Amino acid sequence: MEEDNEEVLDELLGDPMKNYYNYSSKYSLKTDLRLYTNDYKIGHIYVCPYVVVTSGMQPFLQFVLNKKIYTNPSTKKLDTYFQFYEFFYMDGMDIMATCQKMLNVLFLKQTNFVNHHFECNGFLNEDCNMYIFFDCTPLNKDSTVTNTNHMWLALSSEIVVERKIYDTEIHENVTIFFENNPDFLYLKDMYEHDYELPVAGYSGSSKVNTEFMSVFGLSKTQRETYMGPYYYFTNYDNAMTIALFNKRADPKSQGGINRFAVFKGKTLDDVAVPDETGSWANEYDSVYIKYLNLEIVPYEKRPLIYKEILVVKSYEQQVPISYYLLG
Repeated sequence: MEEDNEEVLDELLGDPMKNYYNYSSKYSLKTDLRLYTNDYKIGHIYVCPYVVVTSGMQPFLQFVLNKKIYTNPSTKKLDTYFQFYEFFYMDGMDIMATCQKMLNVLFLKQTNFVNHHFECNGFLNEDCNMYIFFDCTPLNKDSTVTNTNHMWLALSSEIVVERKIYDTEIHENVTIFFENNPDFLYLKDMYEHDYELPVAGYSGSSKVNTEFMSVFGLSKTQRETYMGPYYYFTNYDNAMTIALFNKRADPKSQGGINRFAVFKGKTLDDVAVPDETGSWANEYDSVYIKYLNLEIVPYEKRPLIYKEILVVKSYEQQVPISYYLLG
């Protein structure tokens, strides 16, 4: 009966409610900073800015992370990882003013160098560690960023499943926090159901195609037909292989990698046998190929990439979120 009522409401309300969302977890946050400062004279503040993207088939969250450089103790070489923006707290420090200054520097381009007041949802503390959330959605006019930017936006699934963006790992402090507080990864619809968490999908191509796809998304393929004429995404390593292949084919051109938020919907997992007619799409929204059985694929149809492939049937199941141009 409840599902029937929801269907009637959907039919009556239609598209105006398509992008409705509720980040209900924020209502569990504390808002009086004195609850923290009265108990702790020193501490660690983790700033958790987030944006909500509503340009896809469902709204989804992205968390702003800091790409930090450090010396890898095992290799003695410089390496990188993604971490919360953070600072140390000492008694008497104005936590909110410090956060606002940090965010104004971070979003300098988006605010056109004009001082902006960022909406604070509140904070959650684990002993002397404070995690303070800021809604930066109004400044997210262009969520597609490149590798030249210092601001990186992570999908919820990247934080707790892939645990990396491109080939750079997300620090375990970030992952552990959200594993311990999973409700903060989700948006809810008007019925208080969780929206699907999109996964990261990658595509490698030439510089021209990469820049085109950063705006218009991935086009339906006609070349890789082993799962029908649909939209083919892969992992970072495979995308890099394709990007380097394009770069070698035309030394004057840069290769590039696009990163997308991909909604899997109802998915058919771990497929190994080709389905050139795309009959899977009659029942499923996506199909995942862990390892394609090349023995039954004609030589002339064998693809460059044959494993770790996600195919979706609808253009609306993707949102471009960043791209990377090879040097």
